[in-house]
Amino acid sequence: AFHPRCPLAVERCRIEVPPLVAMADGRVVACHVRAPATDIAAPPAAGARMAPERSVS
Repeated sequence: AFHPRCPLAVERCRIEVPPLVAMADGRVVACHVRAPATDIAAPPAAGARMAPERSVS
């Protein structure tokens, strides 16, 4: 399961495995949130640090 590592994961990701979708450039993605968008960003480089999540109260 990829959803525990995905910053875009939503509840649906925990319940249902997304189908693989072929992109125009030959990539294949499985994402409920972004597929079939063609602007999926490349994963961060190894060792890259993501900004901490911020909550609004």
